[in-house]
Amino acid sequence: MLDSPKFITQHDPHGLTESAASTAQQELGHKFSWHTKTITTNNPAKQLAHELTGRAVVIIHPTQLKQEAKNWQRYIQYYAQSLCYQQCLEPLDQLYLSWTNQPINKQFAIILLQKEDMSPQDYESFELLKNKLSGKWPLPNTVLAPQGSHPNYLNHLGKVVAYYLGMLNNSSLDPTKKLKTVQPAESNQ
Repeated sequence: MLDSPKFITQHDPHGLTESAASTAQQELGHKFSWHTKTITTNNPAKQLAHELTGRAVVIIHPTQLKQEAKNWQRYIQYYAQSLCYQQCLEPLDQLYLSWTNQPINKQFAIILLQKEDMSPQDYESFELLKNKLSGKWPLPNTVLAPQGSHPNYLNHLGKVVAYYLGMLNNSSLDPTKKLKTVQPAESNQ
């Protein structure tokens, strides 16, 4: 679907996704492409959007990526009209307890938001969490900002993923909407 120019034009008539991808490419200067014309197998934003389709999204992040996680949550709630929650990795015991009684067949998707230059303690916490919850939650999607990447890398990727997810969810991608008017619920830390 996301590889069909007709589908893209029909679901994003104002070209918001292509514009966001172009802006990201110019600012980030990376060799990969999140553009609408890039086929899904070569486009990590499209791949992640397909994984998230029809599911509530849970973003788990270290403390240093709290703002990026909040942005992802807002983008997904607003552009894709999907439920999205974000949870800090610390304290690990509290996070572990909140997931231990969840059935694996629950319709949600997990995103582990990470950076290559995270602290060793954060890496260790993510690995410990994965091991403890193996078989108790869906296989997580790891989103990793490459070492030395632009500070806005994760924010750009989050917005482009939300646009693609919005298309797949048949949401209206309307440029007259203002993202700042959307307030995340207080319970969604």
